[in-house]
Amino acid sequence: MAATIEAAAPSTELSSPGEVVAGQLVTTVGDVESSVPLSSEDEVIVTRATADGEQAASIALPDELPVDAGVVAADGTVVYAADDGSNDAVTVQTLEDGSTRIQTVIGSADSAHEFGYRMDGYQPYQSDTGEVIFIDGQNDAVPVAAPWATDADGRAVPTRYEVRGDELFQMVFPVAQANLAQGENPKTCLFFTAAPIPGVIWRVKC
Repeated sequence: MAATIEAAAPSTELSSPGEVVAGQLVTTVGDVESSVPLSSEDEVIVTRATADGEQAASIALPDELPVDAGVVAADGTVVYAADDGSNDAVTVQTLEDGSTRIQTVIGSADSAHEFGYRMDGYQPYQSDTGEVIFIDGQNDAVPVAAPWATDADGRAVPTRYEVRGDELFQMVFPVAQANLAQGENPKTCLFFTAAPIPGVIWRVKC
């Protein structure tokens, strides 16, 4: 699965693999530390040193895909494989610039094609023109980049955001001409890019 992600994801360098401590893969790059839990029930926590102390983001893995406990691949990717025998999966990576990338792999056309993301203590808001931002009780803001999606051949696929309560959903709408790859390759691919805090990026691939 890590190799599949490497082939499909944007060309970026991963950080050196971190160390498993108390059930979490802990990776430090500069002033950013990511803690990726091996339990799929826990949240990814990314912290960054600031002039005022520390800024943190707790990112819940999407609920839409039932996955097993994470396994750390040789390159440091944490892979949560589906627990139902499908090719679905969620993976988390730390990049060499300290960014954290979350990718969700859809293994079949019958799998979920929308995913909800929550950040503990933050509420997402969406403007009339589609921009999304998370804001917490202290008015700390977390901007979210525009969504984008491609099929297995790299062609654009319609996708958009929708805020539901305290979750931000990204939905993808495969079009008739999209090439649905066979075998272990994802049938459609989407990437969700966000910046929960400076130095943190989520990307979701289906």
